[in-house]
Amino acid sequence: MKKILLLFTVISILMLTGCQAKENARPSIGPQNSIGDILNGDAQESVEPVTEQEEAAIVQEDNGETELPLYESIDIDLTELTADLRYAQVFDMCLYPDNYIGKIVKVSGLYEQWKNEETGVDYKTVIITDALACCAQGIEFKEVPGQKLPVPYDWVSEDTSASEITVTGRFGCYVEDDILYIELTDAVLD
Repeated sequence: MKKILLLFTVISILMLTGCQAKENARPSIGPQNSIGDILNGDAQESVEPVTEQEEAAIVQEDNGETELPLYESIDIDLTELTADLRYAQVFDMCLYPDNYIGKIVKVSGLYEQWKNEETGVDYKTVIITDALACCAQGIEFKEVPGQKLPVPYDWVSEDTSASEITVTGRFGCYVEDDILYIELTDAVLD
């Protein structure tokens, strides 16, 4: 059973994170582009205006530390849900991402990190399981620089002591190599 969970989790992570060699060239999904536009190649490259929260994330203080964005309200707080409802909500977010674009999401789960050896890109995800931990789904996140990440979950020893993580960020998607990936951007760790 543990091997099946491990295999499913690894496959989920691979499906959600994908290869990011062309990260800067990827079109984003937003008000001008639907997921269908992106997949059909009809996406419009756009520069969205920077919000005050996003601007706060890139402002450098005198001491060189990055100021973290303050999320005044959270649209979807997955930490308040039971394990089964949390898993179901994340599954719905993966199936219908257009319904969640731009929403502020707070989620807790196991922290997993891996590196694509071909591109050198690091992938960071929060793994959400159902109550029995037989089903798992991950959400990739891109944290605001300068935050301390915990030790990734050790699937061999199943040591979760330093692997639990709570992340709040803006829900978004990107398409790369004709595959849709979901992510939380400007993520802040609690």
